[in-house]
Amino acid sequence: MNNNILLFRFYVIISFIFLIPFFLFINLELYKLLKIQFLLKENLTIGKLNVIDINKNKLKLFIKLYMYRNKWFIAISLLELSEYLNIIDSFDIDNLLAYAYQNLSYLQLSEYYYLKALLYKPNNINTLSNLANIYNSLAKNDEALKIYRRISILDSNYLIPTNYLINI
Repeated sequence: MNNNILLFRFYVIISFIFLIPFFLFINLELYKLLKIQFLLKENLTIGKLNVIDINKNKLKLFIKLYMYRNKWFIAISLLELSEYLNIIDSFDIDNLLAYAYQNLSYLQLSEYYYLKALLYKPNNINTLSNLANIYNSLAKNDEALKIYRRISILDSNYLIPTNYLINI
């Protein structure tokens, strides 16, 4: 009888040793999900209506977080949603969409969004530089050279790639 109780206790202890890390991992993941949900949206109850207040800075933070984690579909979806709801400036949305498509190797889409972003701020050095890099990747050397010339006019301290220095 004592031997059976001892074996049962041993079995329970071994089971707990193996299950505790599993439960801790699941609880940690649930905590992360709930934390993200509460940071992303703040629920306000007005009568029977549930109003979701989405903060611009928090949304940009989450989009950049998803981009850092290479969760491109979620990041692009959030960008499209914020464009539909007019939460974030169009310039920022287009720049972030171009960056996402550039990392996914959709260079033509990336070019489109960088050009669209330049409609809002035509003298933005970072956007011009990224567009020149896209042109360089697409082997559109003439367009890249034009962009690099434009950048050198706007910022004389900008470092232009050496293969374009001869032509400038």
